[in-house]
Amino acid sequence: MELELHWADYAVFGALLLVSLVVGFFFGYKDSKQSADSYLLNNEGMNPFAAGMSMFVSLLSAMTIIGLPVEGYMYGNCLFWKPAGGFLGLFVTCYIFLPKVYELRLYSIFSYIGMRYQNKAVEALTLYMGMGGLFVHLGCLSYLTALAFSTVLPIPIWGSLLLLNTVAVVYTISGGMKAVIWTDCLQSFVMLFSQTFLAFKLWSLLGADKVWEVSGYSNGDSWKDIKHFSLWKRTSSWGILANEFLTLITFVAFGQYFTQRCVASSSLRNARFSLTIGMSVAMFVSGVVTPMIGMAALAYFDGCDPVKGGKLEKYDQIVVYLAMKIFHESPGMTGLCISAAYSATLSTLSTGLNSFATVAFKSVIKKEFSNEDSIKYQRIFMFCFGFVIVIFAYSLMYLPDTIVGIAMTLLGSTVAASSGTFIVGMLIPSVNAKGIIAGYCFTIIPGACALIGLFVIPRHPSLNSFTSRNTSLCEVEPALNFTYDLGSVSTTMISDFVNSTIIPARTSDQILMEEPLTPYPLWHLLFWISPYLTGYWAGGWFLLVSYTVSKLTASDEDPYDPNLLIEFFQADFYPSFLRNHFKLMPKSKISNQEKDKLKDEEYMDLRDDLLLNVQHSSIN
Repeated sequence: MELELHWADYAVFGALLLVSLVVGFFFGYKDSKQSADSYLLNNEGMNPFAAGMSMFVSLLSAMTIIGLPVEGYMYGNCLFWKPAGGFLGLFVTCYIFLPKVYELRLYSIFSYIGMRYQNKAVEALTLYMGMGGLFVHLGCLSYLTALAFSTVLPIPIWGSLLLLNTVAVVYTISGGMKAVIWTDCLQSFVMLFSQTFLAFKLWSLLGADKVWEVSGYSNGDSWKDIKHFSLWKRTSSWGILANEFLTLITFVAFGQYFTQRCVASSSLRNARFSLTIGMSVAMFVSGVVTPMIGMAALAYFDGCDPVKGGKLEKYDQIVVYLAMKIFHESPGMTGLCISAAYSATLSTLSTGLNSFATVAFKSVIKKEFSNEDSIKYQRIFMFCFGFVIVIFAYSLMYLPDTIVGIAMTLLGSTVAASSGTFIVGMLIPSVNAKGIIAGYCFTIIPGACALIGLFVIPRHPSLNSFTSRNTSLCEVEPALNFTYDLGSVSTTMISDFVNSTIIPARTSDQILMEEPLTPYPLWHLLFWISPYLTGYWAGGWFLLVSYTVSKLTASDEDPYDPNLLIEFFQADFYPSFLRNHFKLMPKSKISNQEKDKLKDEEYMDLRDDLLLNVQHSSIN
């Protein structure tokens, strides 16, 4: 049966785009006399709940709505460990880093680098690495959304990209930050309802017992591998948990998207409330709802994989295809699911455009403009930048792997190094500009190795931990463009899906014991670090090199301001010896020449005292 959208699906999708534009035009008209800072930052105070829901939508892009269920379908349900790492990272962010960021009122997070290191090279490296990572993120989610949309409509990917980015650009430049926040708030409810309803519908249709049964014999219960840590396994429980912890610290604590909203809150308490609300909802969706959809998709397509069967070109299209199949008799619901993906991407795009403009006009272009000229130039910047993203996003269609894997690989080293500059700057007083520059240079190594593993030396099948997927229950059509699932495990099917008798698939460990795969040189492991752990590899290099070089090149001229550092254990209920040990003391501003001069003066004073004592002794 050929799947087609109902007119109600088009109506729901069109309504979302229309409402987004109306909100932008409304705030553009209502606040036509607002200042340039208010346009970019909404720094006159914001509703903390609306800000929290805006953060939720910004964090959950299309890579969550479309990409993570695909990860669950292909690699198992270890995504259930995301909340464990996420809540730990949220605690560290809210109670260690956020108070200092809020205290310094860092509307552009990159302004901290100039204050802390007082070095133009470090400022430029951190700015370009950090914003470069955000640019890659925006491009990946734009492409993923356009790809999914092309599954259900006869619109080419480039056409979908233009539509998506045009809507985001128009309502962002029309209403500024207020339009971004309130449109995000609206879109958050669309995303939350549609994803939760999709998961509920699938599990009700298939039955929870059937979903867990298929997951068990399809090598999909990867959440159980928490007992075994592997640095090289493509997707694992420890990789998911650790990556979510690192994401909350790097991408949220020092991400321009989120710090900009937190600093604009009326109090630190409201900033924490907004961040907690947004991240809690985000972790529910990404760590509970999306793996449930991935598991249900594995059960629904058991024995009839849509990519191997030639129905789809890429696995990244599977969520929209699945929604069309189960909602073909419920007009409007497929349109709502498409709207959820578009909502996620529109939100992150609008936030990204606003964030890039904030950084550009707060940290890069420091020239003073009149209020009218400043808003005009900011709008021109966002308009042009939006279509640069379109060009980059279109180029991603030629890359291998899923879009989530690509994003993790490309973002791992860039964001880890950029965020590492903030982390060591706030926690380690001795780190200086020379150490940071050396750390950036060495961080290239993990990024280069990851790219070699992606393009030149593909990961060994034994390290991919694929779920079992085949086409034994469907009429196989010629694959459209399928060259991906090497090394997957087969399942022998004997009857139909509902009342089947199934010979359980062997796990990847059993296959390795019974049928050894072609061995590989051990040095290849250097290129096969899990994309979920690439950030730790890059961050470890950065920390080790920056600290070591800083110690070797330390001088009294290194800038030091205790107001830019984080003090631990300073609350009154801690013992005095602990508070005194961690208390940061002001650094003396005396130069070496001044110290030598003081030593000479002390020597002269000591000599005069000795002479006086000798004279006094002789008189007596």
